[in-house]
Amino acid sequence: IGYAAAGWAYVLSLLLPAQNSTLAIATLQLVLNGVLGDPVNIEGWVGHNGVMEAMSGISVTRWSIPLELVPLWDATQYHVPEYRGSHRRILQAYLSAEDFGMGYWDAAVFMLLCQVLFLRFLGYLSLRFSNRNRS
Repeated sequence: IGYAAAGWAYVLSLLLPAQNSTLAIATLQLVLNGVLGDPVNIEGWVGHNGVMEAMSGISVTRWSIPLELVPLWDATQYHVPEYRGSHRRILQAYLSAEDFGMGYWDAAVFMLLCQVLFLRFLGYLSLRFSNRNRS
């Protein structure tokens, strides 16, 4: 999870001027993880094959929730009365989401690894081609 989140920061820090990169990275992380990865909103986005599902697909939080909270929710849903309401719907949204035939845990690990590799490759390309004039 940390490598994927740091990958976004790494790529932006390579592409943007140093004086703007910190604000851009903080803004991007807030939008990607705070807005697009919000578990309450995922319920309406996942499974509809729309733009918002694609946008939430690049969120680190969208893929880290199945790793961390879905097993917890699944284990405690029958013991805690509050989980029968909105938490139950969110849990069902994650469990019914596209998992590429791998299950939610394996799909989340796979997507996070794909993000890590893709962002590191973008970082390499940025260093290789766009960073020639900087010192």
